[in-house]
Amino acid sequence: MAKAKKLPSGMWRCQVSVNGERRSFTAYTKREAELTALEWQTGKKEKRNPGNLTVDDLMNQYIESRSAILSPATIAGYQKIRRLYFGSIKTTKISKLQQIEVQREVNELSTFLSPKTVRNAYGLLRAATGINFDITLPAKRRIKYRTPNVAQIKDILAKTTDTPIEVPVLLALWCGLRLSEIRGLKWSKVKPDRIIIDTAIVDVDGEPIEKQTKTTGSDREIEISPFLYNRIQKQPHTTEYVTNLSGHAIYQRFQKQTGNICRFHDLRHANASVMMMLNIPDIYAMQRGGWETETIYKKTYSQILPEKAQKVNKEIDNYFINLIQNAHENAHDETKDLIN
Repeated sequence: MAKAKKLPSGMWRCQVSVNGERRSFTAYTKREAELTALEWQTGKKEKRNPGNLTVDDLMNQYIESRSAILSPATIAGYQKIRRLYFGSIKTTKISKLQQIEVQREVNELSTFLSPKTVRNAYGLLRAATGINFDITLPAKRRIKYRTPNVAQIKDILAKTTDTPIEVPVLLALWCGLRLSEIRGLKWSKVKPDRIIIDTAIVDVDGEPIEKQTKTTGSDREIEISPFLYNRIQKQPHTTEYVTNLSGHAIYQRFQKQTGNICRFHDLRHANASVMMMLNIPDIYAMQRGGWETETIYKKTYSQILPEKAQKVNKEIDNYFINLIQNAHENAHDETKDLIN
């Protein structure tokens, strides 16, 4: 992709050419200039001779045209699909592509990939080629979650106290943070009474990459109790991030520490279950957990009342403080029994 250069005026200019035709695009930001230039360049190539482009050409152009606006993780996922799947039709020219060939590829992928992955792969192929064949996709499977119950939650809290994963566990279970949000939480966003969630860290090709949170509704502030604030502050202040463990390290340590009670992400499901058990209204639970809804009412017209939100946060804080205290007392009693 052509690179934009900054002009003395402060504007950014990107110059590209197709078949001898040269164009210059100027914008206020580097990203906007490069994206506009790439869209023109891609459109000119497709218009010149679209029938001669292969499936792989179109997928590559589609991914490049969105590289400046989609997250690195999403682009990496697209590149993985392009690299690993649809091998028998990659070099097929779009003018020659047949429905039966695409269906055959989908059938092959369905033998070793989950229905969700197959659907995502075909979604990229359809978007890139602009062809919407009547393809039969694998049926969706009902996901079986391993959400821990109250007794298991107590066990998890007791087994992870004063360990390197205590804070990640509390942030997931108590505050409902995703693993990527836990890894992206910075010390500058931890206040005595709240945490600010606006960045995430994901692994792309084995390297940690900071990005925006998963959805627009994921950017949020969560009130925290003095207890949780103090536990967070006990973490080593060695970098700008609260936790320096990788996602893999957190997952592996959690499995080892808790005896594989559940997946780490199931702690977020447990958070939602606890709020439902406490009869927390949907609007407050969704705001706290960063979940979005498709309905206009909940996205636009339902408002968060500060007074009610404070009461809700207090109820959640009291529940987890009591749970942790009980877990510690139970662990102490078990230790005394062993001694006696």
